[in-house]
Amino acid sequence: LANAAARLVESTPGEVRVLLEATEPSRAQALAAGAERLGIRVVGRHGASLDAWVAPGCLTALSELPELRSASEHHRPHAHVIEGEQLGLMKASLAHTNGTWGTNVKVAVIDLGFAGLSAAQAAGELPGALVTADYSGTGLTNDTEHGTAVAEIIHELAPQAQLHLLKIANSVQLGQAKDYCKANGIRIINHSVGWFNTSFGDGTGVICNIVNDAANSGILWVNSAVNEAEKHWQTTFSGSSGGFHNFTPTNNFNEMGWYEGGESLYVYLSWNGTWGGYNSDYDLYVYRWNGSAWVTVASSVSAQGSYSTPVES
Repeated sequence: LANAAARLVESTPGEVRVLLEATEPSRAQALAAGAERLGIRVVGRHGASLDAWVAPGCLTALSELPELRSASEHHRPHAHVIEGEQLGLMKASLAHTNGTWGTNVKVAVIDLGFAGLSAAQAAGELPGALVTADYSGTGLTNDTEHGTAVAEIIHELAPQAQLHLLKIANSVQLGQAKDYCKANGIRIINHSVGWFNTSFGDGTGVICNIVNDAANSGILWVNSAVNEAEKHWQTTFSGSSGGFHNFTPTNNFNEMGWYEGGESLYVYLSWNGTWGGYNSDYDLYVYRWNGSAWVTVASSVSAQGSYSTPVES
C-alpha cells in the first residue's frame, strides 16, 4: 500500500485499485467470479479487462487464478490543455454562415471531470438539456473542469447538437463509455485526453483498440494530439558499460522544459517490444544533482518476463 501511494495509485487503507487482464475476453467473467470469491471487489469490466479493488493479502491467491494473464496499476490518463482559440482556428463561422449548427447530431465528450458545469449552464455557456453519465463513480463534477471547457467549445461550434458528457478515469471505463455511445446512436466522440505507455505509438494497444472499435462502428472519434510533441523523445538504445543509455549533448531532454519546486513531473518509458509477450528488461530512473553527486529521486524497475508490457513509468 505504501508503494501504491508513492506511485500515486488510487488506494484505500486496505485496498489498491488494480487493472486485471483475463487470458482472453471469453474468460473475463470466470476471472471476475474467481476474484470475487477471494474477496476482491470488481467494479467494472470491458472486454478482457477488469477494474478491481484488491487487498494486498489477496495478491498471492489472485496470481494463481488460471484465467488471469496480468495484474497491474491502471493506465493513467492526462487531460490536454485547452487554449480557447479553437473556434477561430477551425473557422466555425463559415459553417454557421452556411447553416450548419449541429442540428440532430449527438456528440459525446468523454473526459476526466466536469467541474463548474452548473455555473457554465447558468451563464449560458452550455445548454440546460445535457445527458450525463459518471463511469468513474467519483462524481461527475469532481476532479477537473477540463471536460466542461471542452464541452463549451463544442457547444460554440455546434450549438444545436445534443451533448452527452461522460466521465471516466481508466481504460475500463473508457471502453464502457464507448459502448454507451454505440448503443445510443452517438456518431461523434471527443476525447481531449492523452494515454501514455499503452502502445509504442503504432496504433495498437488497449486504448487504440477501443478507438478502432468505435471507428469500425461508424463513429467519428476526435482526439487531441501533439500536446506533448516537444516533451517526447525517441532514439535507439546505446548502452554504456554500466548498462545505462548514453546521452550526448545533442541528444538529451534539455528542450523538454524546466520544472519548479512543487510541480509534478511524470516520466514514461516504452520500447519497441512485444506487448503481452517476453521483453527485454529495461528500468527507468530519475536523478537529481545535489552539487556533488547524482541522487536517485524515483525509479521504476518492473520485471519484464514471459507475459509483460515493455513499459516503465
